[in-house]
Amino acid sequence: MPSLLNKALFKELVLMKYKRLAGLWCIALVSGTFWSSAAAPYTDMASVPDKTAVDYLYDTQCLTFAEGNEFKPADPVSRGDFARLLYNITPSLGAHDSAVRKDTADAALQAVSAAQIMQGDSNGDYRWAEPLTVAEAVTVLQRYIQYNRTDVPSYVSEYIGANAGGAGYVSRATAADIAFHTVKPDGRYIPHVAVEQQVMKILNDTYGSMLDFYDDGVLYWDNDTLVVGILGGTLPEVNRRIKREVTYKDAVVMKPVIMSKTDYALLMKKTTDIVIAMAGEKEFGGVLPDYRAEQIVLMTRQPLPANIRTALDKEIGAGIVRAEDTLSVAARKKAVTPAVTTERKPVTARNGRRHHHGESYSSLFDSPMSEAITRYQNELY
Repeated sequence: MPSLLNKALFKELVLMKYKRLAGLWCIALVSGTFWSSAAAPYTDMASVPDKTAVDYLYDTQCLTFAEGNEFKPADPVSRGDFARLLYNITPSLGAHDSAVRKDTADAALQAVSAAQIMQGDSNGDYRWAEPLTVAEAVTVLQRYIQYNRTDVPSYVSEYIGANAGGAGYVSRATAADIAFHTVKPDGRYIPHVAVEQQVMKILNDTYGSMLDFYDDGVLYWDNDTLVVGILGGTLPEVNRRIKREVTYKDAVVMKPVIMSKTDYALLMKKTTDIVIAMAGEKEFGGVLPDYRAEQIVLMTRQPLPANIRTALDKEIGAGIVRAEDTLSVAARKKAVTPAVTTERKPVTARNGRRHHHGESYSSLFDSPMSEAITRYQNELY
């Protein structure tokens, strides 16, 4: 019963993460929610000459404070809403969302205050509902740059230089522009949802359903590039249709891969079982796919013992599982660099026959899992 098995595995993996990690990022930024269009639905944007920033932030679900069909671009942005915006575009701030300020409105406000990006007054009042002044925005951006430790986007640098000591308040439209150019210094916006929907239509036509495609490949975003990975090679007809039908065709690439999404699901489940059996449930943190590195990321609280490493290489495949533990990650305090090996050898039992499973799963399916993992990491750190 392959179709029932695959359905059960996908559901079990998601439920396992939510049960184990209890609601365990904006990166993945996009959740599993679907829209009919990637463009923002706001009806009051006629006065805004360039809506790219708002469309991008809406597409990536960073405008959590602007619900409904009005964005109110000319209104001052509140301190709290600007804090939420910075939080949504900065995954690393999630590490602070359970820290210190338990009386703040939500995790985003706790995070920016814990990271010392936005400060309260001498009485500890953060005045989240008050409008953000231009002068304070400059200070906040300077602190944000210091926190983020990355190259300063030219737009942000120019804004700081032009507004140091400035008067007035920051509009919501300007706040959106600042956030957009912080994460997209070149100002280029690829509408992820729209592109993915176009590619998924082609794959659905070719395979009969997206779940059937996931038996044969993976679909994931690598920054602004949508990767269509196919086991063993590419499909010329799919490639031709992508070039012909996808609006941003240059944002889509096809490449051979060694594991399908079904393979990842099966091997993640197997990895989980091995680690829990050999090390115990308390030691196990979680698993998630790293499609770009073609690995499964295993998170544990302590460094992985050699006997478990050996068992994983044997049962899952040489070079497939990349172990990360709390102690090592906390010591590095930076993004993980995948281990470089010359080959990957997943242990998979493949059936050449493709089965129609009667339902489709978007590649956006992985975002809730990623959010769960992020919250799990926050809990550990």
